[in-house]
Amino acid sequence: MLEGASVWVWDFDKEVAGKAPPGFTFSRTGNGKLGRWVVQDEKGAPSGSHVLAQLDSDDTDYRFPIAVANEPLLRNLRLSVRCKPVSGKVDQACGLVFRYRDENNYYDMYEHSYHMDYGAKAAAYVDAFMNNINWGNVSRLHHEHAPNK
Repeated sequence: MLEGASVWVWDFDKEVAGKAPPGFTFSRTGNGKLGRWVVQDEKGAPSGSHVLAQLDSDDTDYRFPIAVANEPLLRNLRLSVRCKPVSGKVDQACGLVFRYRDENNYYDMYEHSYHMDYGAKAAAYVDAFMNNINWGNVSRLHHEHAPNK
């Protein structure tokens, strides 16, 4: 860990099962319902007894319900998640959304994104993904189009 770095951990064990956790915004990319996000009991979960679950079974194609933590707002980060897709007819996935601006502007790291080429080596996938981005162009476009210039 870098000097001066902070660690944020979302632990849902203190949250009420059956309700959405405070401090999150819920949205979706694509079509269909937003999704129903609730804290639920999950025996054997690696992080404790409660987990965040998306329980809506809407089978609309091109539908990606997302839960976004409202804070903190970070620039440089290292992310990790323990997740498990448990059902789904169109897609079975779970993962991370980061650098979220709105439901159509964010980066994601879903377990199905890299599995075919990288298997369990998610870090190698992230490295390859990040190395393919033209960061100079990203910076230029951000400065040109950021709402608060």
